[in-house]
Amino acid sequence: MKIKTVFPVFALVYVLLMSSVLYAAQEEREERIHFQKGSTSVIVQGTITGSQYVRYKISAGTGQHMIVTLKTNHNGNYFNIYEPGNGPGNEAMYAATMNGLRYEGILPANGEYTLSVFLMRYAARRDETAKYSLEITVDGEVQADLASYPAL
Repeated sequence: MKIKTVFPVFALVYVLLMSSVLYAAQEEREERIHFQKGSTSVIVQGTITGSQYVRYKISAGTGQHMIVTLKTNHNGNYFNIYEPGNGPGNEAMYAATMNGLRYEGILPANGEYTLSVFLMRYAARRDETAKYSLEITVDGEVQADLASYPAL
């Protein structure tokens, strides 16, 4: 009878322990990007290992010109860019895995953009590490956000 009551407790402790290990392995970090007064670009450097990822938040506006360039020592290290109100789990505005490690374009909306830096699944499973630098440039004047105006 004691074995039956001990086993469920052991199983519960094991599941809780394993879930905390898995949660720790998928570490998320978020950083807000600020430009120095008078500057239009910034370089951030970082390291990620396994399934870690970093979300960089940057405020920008409709019509501004943005350039993002990732330099890395790992060929499985990429980034995605998400429009304001979106993030991982939503469709990316730009996916470096499909388009390369440099984005350049005119921003479609006002708000907070998310740049997510990550390792591809094959590298994350092997707990590999990538060192990277991300150069972000945002310049130009903010245009009126036409989506906020009522249709005629």
